[in-house]
Amino acid sequence: AIATKGEMERRLQVESALLQSQKLEALGQLTGGVAHDFNNLLGIVSNSVFLLQRLHPELASTQPLGAIARATASGVKLTRQLLSFARKHTLNPETVRLQQWLPAAGDLLCTTLGSRIALSIEVDPDVAPIEVDASELEIALINLVVNAKHAMADGGSVRIVAVGLDVPAPGDPQPGVLLQVIDSGSGIPADVIGRVFEPFFTTKGPGQGSGLGLSQVYGLCVQAGGNARVASQVGRGTTVSMVFPALARAAQATNTATPAIPARLHGRVLMVEDNAELAIAQETLLRSVGLQVQCASQADIAAEMAERDAEGYDVVLSDVMMPGPMSGIDLAFRLRRTRPELPVILLTGYADQIEKAAQAGFVVLGKPTEPGILFAELNRAMHAPRPHSAQPPPAA
Repeated sequence: AIATKGEMERRLQVESALLQSQKLEALGQLTGGVAHDFNNLLGIVSNSVFLLQRLHPELASTQPLGAIARATASGVKLTRQLLSFARKHTLNPETVRLQQWLPAAGDLLCTTLGSRIALSIEVDPDVAPIEVDASELEIALINLVVNAKHAMADGGSVRIVAVGLDVPAPGDPQPGVLLQVIDSGSGIPADVIGRVFEPFFTTKGPGQGSGLGLSQVYGLCVQAGGNARVASQVGRGTTVSMVFPALARAAQATNTATPAIPARLHGRVLMVEDNAELAIAQETLLRSVGLQVQCASQADIAAEMAERDAEGYDVVLSDVMMPGPMSGIDLAFRLRRTRPELPVILLTGYADQIEKAAQAGFVVLGKPTEPGILFAELNRAMHAPRPHSAQPPPAA
């Protein structure tokens, strides 16, 4: 009877986790679609702001345009968080210097914790930069401080500490950077601490947590080449340790500044975009630096245009998510077969096949893309040698 009861409880737990997974998948699909459409709107706004600043320099430093630019940047950040939740976010690793980044994130973390919990941030001034998706790192810290808040119903303290590791820690492949979140909360019982990184596992009551927060933290660290650990004592608090590889000195010195905006560019662009308003804004942006632009609203139409006019274009710029029988990635592989000398640049807020496209040698830019980055990639593509051919994907 006891064994039967235990088996029933395990089944109920599995069924509950499956139901939660299905609900999150449905919500993720909805969230991803909304974020994709919102990214297009942000592209229209950001391109329009750039054009106003370029065509009317006297307005560039005015308060209204500055406010629009800041709001657009906040919107981009928000959509990245939504796409991350939907698991459709294309990771964007970047060099993060914790000396500047962590204090800047402090205001958001303080707001998350509330007034009854004290937050302190301690960063070794000599800690090396790390390469990580900054939005994902911010989400990880929010997940950790939310967990800490739930463990301190009567208030307490949270310390965030970043130090360098001169020698590998146990289980780490190389010296790196240690980022810890230390709380003074109720702690985690020893019999469950080994499961805290499992998806859907939670010690919170019904409706108080999905059990995905710490699995996101662990996934972030692993994707960045590090790992995560947790130590806790009941009644004395919890320490979550995230370890990231330190960037090599050569990588630290890399200039990550946005490329300068060119005065003029010369070339012919075949632009593929189904959103009419975004297409107009993007076409105007490209023409503002002297580029000639031809537009297509579907990928299959663009393929026919490129194949019909062998000398008509220097580069193809295409969104990934397209209506009709072909996606932007399908277009890129088709042109690789039929027009191998014609470079293709893909734009997306998310895509399930982006990793495959990038591995095949296609340039993939996030939406909305900063004009300086877009112009630099277009200029590079129009003047660089064509990458080696790759086999097209198998037919579905």
